[in-house]
Amino acid sequence: SPLAFRLSHKSKVLTIATGFYLSEQQWSDSSFSKSAQLRINELQVKIDRAIFKLEDRLIPFSVHNIKALIVRKTVTNSFSDYLADKIAALTKVERVGSAKAYQCALNSLSTYRGDNIQFADLNFRFLTEYDNWLTTRGVKINSIGNYMRSIRAVYNQAVNEDIVGRETYPFGKYKIRAEPTEKRALTPEDLHKLMNHWVFESDAQQKALDVFKLVFSLVGINLADLATLTSKNIVGGRLHYRRKKTKKLYDIKLTSMALELIDKLKSTNTGYLLNILDKDHPDPSKERIALEHSRQLTNKALNRLAVSLNLSRRVTIYVARHSWATTAKRIGYSNELIAESLGHEHGNRITNIYLDKYDKEVIDGVNESVLDSLF
Repeated sequence: SPLAFRLSHKSKVLTIATGFYLSEQQWSDSSFSKSAQLRINELQVKIDRAIFKLEDRLIPFSVHNIKALIVRKTVTNSFSDYLADKIAALTKVERVGSAKAYQCALNSLSTYRGDNIQFADLNFRFLTEYDNWLTTRGVKINSIGNYMRSIRAVYNQAVNEDIVGRETYPFGKYKIRAEPTEKRALTPEDLHKLMNHWVFESDAQQKALDVFKLVFSLVGINLADLATLTSKNIVGGRLHYRRKKTKKLYDIKLTSMALELIDKLKSTNTGYLLNILDKDHPDPSKERIALEHSRQLTNKALNRLAVSLNLSRRVTIYVARHSWATTAKRIGYSNELIAESLGHEHGNRITNIYLDKYDKEVIDGVNESVLDSLF
């Protein structure tokens, strides 16, 4: 049977294995070898020292903190340091979006309270006062929510890694606020006017609208995915690609409109399928910079076009995805089917089973209907 230390504190129980297994005879007469007895005694001393160390800090702690000190040898009580480590880890594996969101939260927290916020500081009162501070500075409710969700996500990771105990969890009482966001989709009239426009002030505007149309015709494909496609992504009249953000695999039928736009935007001097990026970027960091630059230029041209057409709202590449979904909804498709088309998770189990079997044909039909409604 395994020999282990069992720690109990405030109704929480945790086991730390010694690595030794004993027979019934060994257990009854305590006939350990001298080396085994020495290692067991050393572990006992480590546990005692961990308890004394945590008690000396005069902050709430749990059996999980004790185990972290024993197993990991060191444990941080600094939330700021822990968050910074998570940002570095995300950056290393190129999860840029999450790293950026966490960095924004860290910057905001540092401005509010400095660079050495402890886990023990993060309680209901701290979060409420921080929320109020952000509000008085004019930060919008949903931006505050973004900061708080990042803080909560990192705190949850610390709980899972036994850095901090669940009993001091601050998000049980504090609730993250949210408010409805402004609709990004164009009205049917504005969308029809934009998609059927053909007189341009510049080549940049024409190219920007072609990219917008292609995003729309490919069921709202993300610009980062569109820009880095290669000829290998087209197989048998269909587009196969894996989304960078979610790693989800997409399989979209190329309509005549999409094929025409791909041919129009085809790259002749790069390894990419389209001329959205000016050259190949084997360095991921340089590719991200180039993508952001291309996005800014495209959005700027689209917005100038929107102003010249007297559209009711600002137009960006992302508006194409929202407008596709809104158009599908307007002509009668269900939320579940639209979510499946866009690659979102959806909650209807029966619909999931149906789409798992027929998703290509069904989604192809939705996309064709959406395009037919405009042209």
